[in-house]
Amino acid sequence: MMPAKTNAERLLIKPGDRVWIMGSGADLHTLVEPLPLDARATTSPSTGASVAITFLRDTGDLPGGLDGHLNALAHVDAVWIGFPLGEDTEITEDLLNQHLWQRGWRTIDRVSLSGAWAALRARRQTVQELAATGAE
Repeated sequence: MMPAKTNAERLLIKPGDRVWIMGSGADLHTLVEPLPLDARATTSPSTGASVAITFLRDTGDLPGGLDGHLNALAHVDAVWIGFPLGEDTEITEDLLNQHLWQRGWRTIDRVSLSGAWAALRARRQTVQELAATGAE
């Protein structure tokens, strides 16, 4: 039997990666730790991060927390948006899909991080996808 994957593995963090984690609270960072061998945190997505995780607690985190970094995240190999689960949360997977799509991004994967948190992997839409929606 194979051992269960760690959250770092689910988030595609590999040995040697530079990881940018944005979100308030050390409790959110523990969802990603421990990092693989030689993987280390970086202070900005534009400093060579290969994986970026943005944790959003509520819709108030969208304008400054997520939107303010989307351009810098375009060059990161794996971009994840962590969000709380449950009936009492403002943020839903549908809301994030719509929000990202309106900004030229699309979600491509979803992972569970805990009973209370999940993460969506996102990437910039291709030129063809943008043309098909008229969003160029």
